[in-house]
Formats: sequence, structure tokens, C-alpha cells
Amino acid sequence: MGPAGGKYKARSEKRNYLSNHRQDYPVDGGGEEGGVERDEASARLDEVVGDYDLVYHELSDVTYRIGLFEERVTSYQADISELQALIQEQAIAAFKSGNVNGVGVVFGPSSPTELMTGREFLERAAENEISLLDRLASVKNGLEATQGRLREDQATLQDLEREQAEYVAEFEVLF
Repeated sequence: MGPAGGKYKARSEKRNYLSNHRQDYPVDGGGEEGGVERDEASARLDEVVGDYDLVYHELSDVTYRIGLFEERVTSYQADISELQALIQEQAIAAFKSGNVNGVGVVFGPSSPTELMTGREFLERAAENEISLLDRLASVKNGLEATQGRLREDQATLQDLEREQAEYVAEFEVLF
């Protein structure tokens, strides 16, 4: 449920107690006893309004975070697609040039300078490919972490929406 789970549980326990003791809060009564009951009902209404406001603000915060997480997920997915395309392009280019395993660089050059240039090219290409693969792995890890936080916040959002609906129902009883 997340770090705020205790808050929700405490409010839920309070709501359960109050729903079991609703008869203790009649709104209309006669005489002095009726005034005390009205004061108690009014105090409870104020408490419910305060709790509802807290839930409303938590809902707003969680909804905002979900939007940010969804934007990040979209960005990560675009980065992954771009990196995969670059890796594929480099692999195709290396294959077409015959430098897939370096054999062409070792056996094909006509001069020592050509050999050194080809070898340096292969080293740089390998470093670049490793860098791209590392970046791809990093982006995928970021995507997975963000998706996990997104799922947590979506579950929290559902809990808050249920809690909000319960407060609305209690408003109706108290009015």
C-alpha cells in the first residue's frame, strides 16, 4: 500500500467505529439533549469535512505523480526504441563493411597504417556499441522502476477514491 498506508488504516478504523455507532449521533432531538446531539453531529461533520479535505489533497498529489510517471514511462519507451534502432544500425553497418569480427581488418589491409586505422575504428565502434548497450540497460531499469512506482500510486489512488466515496456517503447521513 505504500508509506502512507497507516494513515488510511487509521481513518478506516475511525469510520468503522462511527458507522457502528451512528445511532449515537441523531440530528434531531428535543430540548437540551437535542442541542448536545446537534453539537456532536456538527462536530462530527466538521471532522468528516477535514478528513475529506485531506483525502482530496492526497488524491490530487497522487494523480499529479501518476501523470509525471506516465510521462516518464513514455519518454523511457521512446529512448529505448531510439537506442535499439541505433544498435541495430551499427550492427548492420558493421556486417555490411565486413568488420563484424575484425577478420577483415587483420587480413585485408594492404599497409600497416591501414591496419592501425581499421583496428582503431573497430575499438571505437566496440566502445560505442558497449556504451549504447549500457545506456539501453540503464534506461530499461529506469523504466521498470518508474512502472513499479506508477503501479503503487495507481493502487493508492484507488484506495483514496474509495475513501473519498465513503466520506461522501457519511456527508449524506450527517446532513
